[in-house]
Amino acid sequence: MGDYAIALGCDLNGMWWEEPTRRFHGKVNLKPGQEIVTSLVFSIENKEKALQLKNDLLSNPEGYIQSATDF
Repeated sequence: MGDYAIALGCDLNGMWWEEPTRRFHGKVNLKPGQEIVTSLVFSIENKEKALQLKNDLLSNPEGYIQSATDF
């Protein structure tokens, strides 16, 4: 099947990937009524390309969402 990797990323400050447990950790404190928009992305490809795609997605998530829904 090839040498593939999964790259995960999030645009929230204070989020990190913990390798031993293989999960994201972090905390978000919101005030009552406060809303935020955040992105959690993943890409599957060879390691170098997966990391580049993850970074590209996080740099412009709205643009990628729009291009994926334009027909």
